[in-house]
Amino acid sequence: MGIFIAVWAWYSGKESRDWMRWTPCMWMGVYGMGLNAAGFFMPRGIRLLGWCFILCALGLGFWNLFLPEHFGQRPLDWRKLHWMMAGGFGGGHLLYGIYLNLTETYNSHHES
Repeated sequence: MGIFIAVWAWYSGKESRDWMRWTPCMWMGVYGMGLNAAGFFMPRGIRLLGWCFILCALGLGFWNLFLPEHFGQRPLDWRKLHWMMAGGFGGGHLLYGIYLNLTETYNSHHES
């Protein structure tokens, strides 16, 4: 869904590019909801990762929507938001990998 919104905002003109600053929030939120929904069939940590993505998306949206008006600043540039999304996805998945490495038990006996 996020890719369609991004492509639409990019090709519809400069006025609608303000929508692009919401794309990272939507992508992270929808991805987090998907992880949370799939967490029923996966280890417990996936649901936790999904909630982290949802909270990140809400925080990014709150920061972008309310804080600039309150402090008299301009909203974040959409390029910075996309870098924040890349860091959130990459960092979140790396932290989840570390979490899995520390909490999962591995069976060293392989049957041939």
